[in-house]
Amino acid sequence: MPEIEFLYYKKIRTVWDDKKQKRYYCLNDVIKTITNINDPKNHLKDMRRRIPALKNNWNRIVRTIEIETPGGVQPIKFVTYRSLMRVIKHLRSTHKVILFKRWLKRLES
Repeated sequence: MPEIEFLYYKKIRTVWDDKKQKRYYCLNDVIKTITNINDPKNHLKDMRRRIPALKNNWNRIVRTIEIETPGGVQPIKFVTYRSLMRVIKHLRSTHKVILFKRWLKRLES
């Protein structure tokens, strides 16, 4: 079962990998929180199409983890802290992005 962190009163699912000693963040939750877009999948798809660095490294950046959701077990895209920083640097630099980066650094320290 994923842990749930709260930012801006929105849920961001996280998963801890004991084997790798890393925390993974749900990419769709993060994009939805920062951008207020209701369909983060399409937004990420557009980002990959526009940004060659994301497109070429997508399989190394993103990890699909099956987790329990209200609709049953679903494959969800998760990323590490480092990968998440690579993705969100391509979002428009808004106040929310800056606050999110601060929040994320506090979680990781």
